[in-house]
Amino acid sequence: MKNRVLKVSFAIAVGCSMVSCATTKSVTAAKTGCPESTIEISNHEHSIGSASWTATCRGKKYSCAQAITGQHMESSCTPDASN
Repeated sequence: MKNRVLKVSFAIAVGCSMVSCATTKSVTAAKTGCPESTIEISNHEHSIGSASWTATCRGKKYSCAQAITGQHMESSCTPDASN
């Protein structure tokens, strides 16, 4: 059991570093269709295995998030209600 906890903890730590290292601009570009050069990132927050940020592209704001679910990285960006 202790071995399993250590393996899961290690996977979460690696995943967290992946979330932090993956560029928020590239994730945002993939989810919104905006070119990376037109994206501004703000309110970037991260915790173990997840991250969230606000992206602005051509005057439109998006709420974006990325998280580890099982062995996969899930990402999303949704238009902000203020658009």
